[in-house]
Amino acid sequence: MRVPVPALARPLAAVVRRRVFGTALILLYHRVADLSSDPFQLAVTPRHFAEHLEVLRAVCTPVTLADLDRNPITGRAPRRPIAVTFDDGYADILEQAKPLLEQFDIPATVFVTSGYLGSASGFWWDELADAILGTAIVPSQLELITREVCEAREDRTEKQLGEGDCSHSSTATLVADEAAWRQRTLDSLYQHLLAASVADRDAAVKAIRAYVGEQGCRQSYRVLSAADVVTLANGGLIDVGAHTVTHPRLATLALDDQRNEIWRGKARLEEVLGRPVTSFAYPHGAYSQQTISLVREAGFERACSTIHDVVWRGSDRFQLPRFRVLDWDGDMFARRLDAWLGS
Repeated sequence: MRVPVPALARPLAAVVRRRVFGTALILLYHRVADLSSDPFQLAVTPRHFAEHLEVLRAVCTPVTLADLDRNPITGRAPRRPIAVTFDDGYADILEQAKPLLEQFDIPATVFVTSGYLGSASGFWWDELADAILGTAIVPSQLELITREVCEAREDRTEKQLGEGDCSHSSTATLVADEAAWRQRTLDSLYQHLLAASVADRDAAVKAIRAYVGEQGCRQSYRVLSAADVVTLANGGLIDVGAHTVTHPRLATLALDDQRNEIWRGKARLEEVLGRPVTSFAYPHGAYSQQTISLVREAGFERACSTIHDVVWRGSDRFQLPRFRVLDWDGDMFARRLDAWLGS
């Protein structure tokens, strides 16, 4: 891989903005793993991740999230500062990402969903994907299960399903490519369950799993345990942040439920680590002004969103934007990085 030379010519407006306001980036990763199936595009392979870190070390100044959120505001940011973050809390962050971060001496923040620590079945969306994509259940049975899940919630909420919900997952659309049909069904059901309550969501996934048969958690879905979190934080290169208890869309919850998710998630991780947890990330990027107030009240010092933008001097430290990184090789990553830095 050829490490790129940063572009010298930029539009005048971008150059002026960087000099006057300062600029920095936060990168959003989820996993570092070689997967046979990645239906939600969460993983970057270890080879590509190593190439990403090589680029970052060559053309940027890797910093901690705390330094990045502080320095653009005070005007003391280093040249091209950039912070690396991970959401959710997969075990491969410890097994694959940490050794590479140590090799390149690049700090990172990992936002951990505390309610899944040590879970034998993994995150709910992985269970769902395993049931829909990884079983021999025939499409007609799968359609029946999907309709039952959707109609059960519709009866409770009196909400009519619209385009893009479960209503279009019909075997009539199944032609030659069953794999594509299964992926469409997964996407549809996933979006439907995102809008459900945590209780309804978990009940639906449990029912689907029970119908297709318990197969146990695939090793590739393994999440961090409490002991893993301690090991991850050892050495000080990786900071642990909070990501709620159950990974809900906070903005859809009542205030008391939001407060419970935010405060309990923080308290559990502080119990595990024996020290304060000061950074937070909003699951699914879903939050409101009331959510922000609750995060402040919980004692967090900063929070990351999924807004696709650079960090400017004066950026709201409780709505820090991030760029999501996909499984690009080093050259593609370098081009994306160069475009973001010049935006």
